[in-house]
Amino acid sequence: MKSSLTSVALASALTLAACSHSDRGAGESLKKLPSVKADASPNLKEIGDPDETDSSTGEKLVAEAKKKKSPPSGYKVDGTLKNKTVSIPKTSANTQITLSQAKVSGSYIAMTFDDGPARGNTTRLLDILKERNIPATFFVISGKAKNNAALLRRMISDGHEIGNHTVTHANLAKCSEAKIRRELDGCHQAIVDACDVAPTIFRPPYGAIKSAQKQWIFEEYGYTTVLWSVDPRDWQRPGVNVVARRLVQGARPGGILLAHDIHEPTIDAMPQTLDELLRRGFQFVTVSQLMALQDQGNMGPPQISETSTGKITTIDPISLGRTGPPETLRPGVRQDAIEVSAQQWVQPAVHSGSGI
Repeated sequence: MKSSLTSVALASALTLAACSHSDRGAGESLKKLPSVKADASPNLKEIGDPDETDSSTGEKLVAEAKKKKSPPSGYKVDGTLKNKTVSIPKTSANTQITLSQAKVSGSYIAMTFDDGPARGNTTRLLDILKERNIPATFFVISGKAKNNAALLRRMISDGHEIGNHTVTHANLAKCSEAKIRRELDGCHQAIVDACDVAPTIFRPPYGAIKSAQKQWIFEEYGYTTVLWSVDPRDWQRPGVNVVARRLVQGARPGGILLAHDIHEPTIDAMPQTLDELLRRGFQFVTVSQLMALQDQGNMGPPQISETSTGKITTIDPISLGRTGPPETLRPGVRQDAIEVSAQQWVQPAVHSGSGI
């Protein structure tokens, strides 16, 4: 009996002590989190990379993470829908000082991601892109490129493009030439060290840059300054469906779509965004491929051909690896297994009413 009473007393004492410690620590630990102004892009120095490890010492609270389910998109997508493979010869040098939207005849667009890579988010994004055979362009930060070299090597292996996004995410419009050179040189070298591929394009943080700066950066580095045509403001975290709707509704042929792979909700929005854009007939290319399409005279939209057997066939000149209008695809000429008897150039229709 005495032993039983002692056990009960000990348990009660431990419970009281735990409650006392918990109540005392709660008030001390509830600190205000850093906020982001609604009219400005987030400061990376304040927010940081959620995937970076904490180098501090001492006790750490470890919580079990459960996989987050993506919210329903509101419509059903054909799971077999894939982006076509685009084969475009690489040009020797960039010919454009700046680009925010390309002039192309077909429904080609470029999906771009800034401020990463972030280990968990970017890995999941690369899986999403690979499943759909979609190439993208990643504008990376120097330090994150150094810490995630394997991700940069996978980007190159998967057919993506990597661009320079500076070292410190500075507002270049307010920087001296010497400071800008340090920002560009540091990130350029970090990318080369990580994946052995030198970038040929760059994006200024916040899109802040002066015309004179674009000019000398192009002359000195050969970089095209890449901006964008659609900004879903995903860094404000407006919600998965809002990000998807803004990207889809803003997409136009030749467009450059902006997003950030450091934000989990943005990655959650990607499956429905990409699937809907594919369903509407858009074809994804990298930024440099988009410039090549424009520089090389536009390949033109898919060609509707009537073969000698009377069958109507769609021939996409890009899928055949052509760099201009397919002159060989004319009546009486055989291309692979198709013999053309008539042809007509058409602009692919962009359908609406997707629910996004």
